[in-house]
Amino acid sequence: YKTPRAYYNNALAYSDDNEALNLLDNIAHIYAQTGYYDSAFYFFKKSYDRLHKGFTEADLLKDDDAFLNGKITEYVTDMLLDKASAFLSEYKISGNQKYLNESLHIYESTDRFFDKLKISQSALPSPFFWPTPNKRLYEQAVEACYVSQNIEKAFYFFEKNRSVLLNNQIALETRID
Repeated sequence: YKTPRAYYNNALAYSDDNEALNLLDNIAHIYAQTGYYDSAFYFFKKSYDRLHKGFTEADLLKDDDAFLNGKITEYVTDMLLDKASAFLSEYKISGNQKYLNESLHIYESTDRFFDKLKISQSALPSPFFWPTPNKRLYEQAVEACYVSQNIEKAFYFFEKNRSVLLNNQIALETRID
């Protein structure tokens, strides 16, 4: 992982804010994958700060539609899911409940962000964008709920995944006709 980190760091010098957000998220993801969670969360924070200083998941749900256009939508989505996954992974290693709670909080915020994106259909990068992040969100959220023994919330995410898949299928068939 040393070589990819070096390339990402070099690329930061040539990137705009949107690309820097993605690069910083990728660096954070590498640290999380290797178990360096403190470093991962440091880079997640730097990535979040590219959106604006002190950015949190709650900021996604405000009326500002700055995150609903083009490539940044994909980058923000990846960043949220990577951060939630890192918290879930750290919980599995440490057993510290606060990491599990933070993971669940981010999954819930991301779910609401996805609802906001769906309402703003013009924000969708393409109809093919949705299956991967939706699958990742709902599978990981169900896992986090299962681990936390929150069966009601697990059922919510499971059913939400089914409804999203059905709505996507209907939308694709409507476009084909």
